[in-house]
Amino acid sequence: MKNATQNTKFVRRLVLTGFVAAVYFVITLLAYHMSYVGVQFRIAEVLNLLVFVNPAFAPGVVLGVLLSNIISPIPFDWLIGTASTGLAVVFIVGTRKILGNAPRVGLLVSAIWPVIFSGIIVGLMLTFLTDFGLPFGFADTEVYFVRFLAFTLSVMVGQFVVCVVIGVPLFCELMKNERLMKFLKEF
Repeated sequence: MKNATQNTKFVRRLVLTGFVAAVYFVITLLAYHMSYVGVQFRIAEVLNLLVFVNPAFAPGVVLGVLLSNIISPIPFDWLIGTASTGLAVVFIVGTRKILGNAPRVGLLVSAIWPVIFSGIIVGLMLTFLTDFGLPFGFADTEVYFVRFLAFTLSVMVGQFVVCVVIGVPLFCELMKNERLMKFLKEF
């Protein structure tokens, strides 16, 4: 009986991972024009906050980012962008452990992690792996620094709008629904 229960739980988590990854991918694909490069308003990033509700959502979010970044126009986005999400998710899980008894504060802090990690890591990636009118590899340090600041701030702005401005109020409302929260925490 114990094996059947374990198998059922494994299958449920596998289905959950696939479902969340598919939702992330489809949302990103539908909003392709604003999901890549420069100021990114990747609407699917709001799904990062599911990890605060239940860490079991983490593999689905990371897999969704990987699938979305495979079709990115930026080389190595599948690796670097996915790694930044992986780090953000680890910090969201840690925030949940530390601030789980203060859900609104924990949710707000959790929403900041994707802003920080994606801003810095994706900002670095865009700085060195894109060529917007500059002779690639021939720019001086000041040009790269300005590019890094511009890309980092633009990614951070997009992440802030999606995760904090949209995500936090959305999840605060969702967290009021006890039946939904019970369902999401069962996985």
